Amino acid sequence: IRDIQCMALSPVEDPKTKKIAVLSRDNHLSIIHIDPSNISDPQFQVQALKNIEDEEEPRSLYWCGDTALVIVSEGRLVLVTLNGESKKIVHRSKGYVLIPELDCMRIFSDEKCEILKIVPDTYANIFLPTSRAKSADLYNAYLEHSERNIAAETSIIEDKKGLEEGVKNLLDAAYFETNPEEQKVLLSAAGFGKSFLSKSNSEFKFDYFADVCKNLRVVNSLRSSSIARIITYNQFIYLDSIPKFFIGLLVKYQLFYLANEIARFLNYDSEIISHIYTEWACLKIQHNPHDENLAEKNFVR
Repeated sequence: IRDIQCMALSPVEDPKTKKIAVLSRDNHLSIIHIDPSNISDPQFQVQALKNIEDEEEPRSLYWCGDTALVIVSEGRLVLVTLNGESKKIVHRSKGYVLIPELDCMRIFSDEKCEILKIVPDTYANIFLPTSRAKSADLYNAYLEHSERNIAAETSIIEDKKGLEEGVKNLLDAAYFETNPEEQKVLLSAAGFGKSFLSKSNSEFKFDYFADVCKNLRVVNSLRSSSIARIITYNQFIYLDSIPKFFIGLLVKYQLFYLANEIARFLNYDSEIISHIYTEWACLKIQHNPHDENLAEKNFVR
């Protein structure tokens, strides 16, 4: 690859491969896949994506999760998926900052904070009019069943393998969806399909359904209007794997009540819950330095 104009390293940590996006000066976009297992003799493959046709010279290159790239030119973003599809996005803000994240791109402007993310096939296939996905069949069957059409069950009961796939894809779509009301419909459709499955006739992991419902409660509480922390489901899963850091962030923003509720709901260690109370008590004392009895009151609480 010659005449490199800009490069970007994928933000997703994968022990099996590292991805580097390269944009040449003739607007040719490529992905370099590097095997990091052998540092002394690294193996790599070059995946040519496409030539970017743009009259304006690109200024920078970013990853959007691990499934797409964003090329920035003056007042315009070009989103390119790893299968070569592209879409131009005009951003009307006078100025903005792009930050690549685990599974998306965060866009800060003088007006708002936005998330740019690829819509997964598991979500799109449910709502496409011509979709033949099992999840679409199950979703439509649930809507008909909700209107007292019992015949809708017969179309999905016989194919247990397809039913299992449909339930799994509906759950995946539910955690991608950001509207709580739409989440409820998708989860209800998944629950409807799950009621026809059992451990004897399927390999479906029933705990997965409960985990998605539990995790979405936490994600939606973080997205609520009073908190307004824009977070994706996958970002929450990452934070949940490092609970001390996760709760520490909430404490940093003085969201003590929410931190305590989440820590208890997710059964975090008592040490983490004690940390929340300690930080809360210290803040109360700092804001009331002349109250001699405040420290004792907080200790009793």
